[in-house]
Amino acid sequence: MMLSPVYLGLIAIAADLVFTGLLSVWMRPHIDKNRNGQIDASEVTRISDAPHDVIPVGKSLFDITTVPLITVLLNAWQFAFCYGLMAVLTCNLLLPADSPISWIAAVWITFLSLIFMCAFCNNGVHVATAHMAHFVYYLCGFIPMAMFKANPPESDVWILVLVIVARLALFVGMKFYVWPKYPVFYKLNPLFTRDPQDGRLIPFSTPEMVEADPELKATLHRTVNFKKAELGNLTSLHVPFPTYEILNMNVSSWFAGGAVVAWIVSCVVAKAAISGGDGNVSDAVVFGSVAAVSGVVVGVFVWWVPMKPEVSKWISLTHYYPRTTATLCFIAGAVLVSTQLVVARKGDGAALAVVIVAHAFHLIGMGLYAFAYAAVVRYFGFAASFKRLFSFVGGHGGVFIVTAGSRPYV
Repeated sequence: MMLSPVYLGLIAIAADLVFTGLLSVWMRPHIDKNRNGQIDASEVTRISDAPHDVIPVGKSLFDITTVPLITVLLNAWQFAFCYGLMAVLTCNLLLPADSPISWIAAVWITFLSLIFMCAFCNNGVHVATAHMAHFVYYLCGFIPMAMFKANPPESDVWILVLVIVARLALFVGMKFYVWPKYPVFYKLNPLFTRDPQDGRLIPFSTPEMVEADPELKATLHRTVNFKKAELGNLTSLHVPFPTYEILNMNVSSWFAGGAVVAWIVSCVVAKAAISGGDGNVSDAVVFGSVAAVSGVVVGVFVWWVPMKPEVSKWISLTHYYPRTTATLCFIAGAVLVSTQLVVARKGDGAALAVVIVAHAFHLIGMGLYAFAYAAVVRYFGFAASFKRLFSFVGGHGGVFIVTAGSRPYV
């Protein structure tokens, strides 16, 4: 007898609870190495604290340069969506539509894609990100599950949402248990501002300065809690990361932007066709609408918005043609999703050219995984990245690392 999606979902949650609990109990002693009930800065492997290691413009992929704090906060939503999207579209190809557990497998594959993102693509961002923020970002990564071909029927779709929320709640709960009292990013990384004229980096704080200056600590605390008096710091303060991470942010966030625009426009056009009595909206209307809206978005947000040195991440990526890269990635994301939706809607009736383009751009999107790994594999290898992800001894993350107190900040 085939179990209903509700029973399967509840079984999946129960199994997840047992697995996460056992994993947490095993991991805790390996992470809280001094057994003091909190994660100290010295127990977190992090990017170099030395200001002289940080340069205004990244030339090599491994140079450490900076990105505005607000950019990290916003782009994290986008690149999580991007890696979730690629996982879901891949599941549509590989998982059978008639299997009752395909949607559960897709949830876990999407989650593992997000873990890959944290381990390789944006590991510095991962290390600097608070536990609760992971819940929000990963939730954005699960939004593309709405595109999965074998979700539970509409009457039972709530169990899909419950399984996702349970997975994220257990994941974040594990983080609070295994990494208790995790240090805030300004206790791990130096912060900078940029000269508005020439983009020169100006040191703002180091972890040691924060500990020694209660007023500075209070200012940064108000900033991360979005207090009105300090909101300007979100755009003026810059956080250092390796160039390959900032480049990956630019690529994946604009790819996600194109995907979201194409998804919204395609759904609106299809809905309008159904409301007008013509359910067979033509491909030309869909693609033309997506192209028109995409052109406006790219024209305004990529090319019209000025690239101010003190607030733009593109300054750090000058050697990598950031606006051109953003445009191409936005187009790729829009083409991928608009063609995938047409294929999903029409099935075998989709035009061969549309099917070919859909699969071709899917392959291009999968290159994000290869890019992330290729950017760092020669520098630190496969195992060390996961050691860094989980703060195990020996995980250096492929960037210039210091342990607290091992070298001067200046």
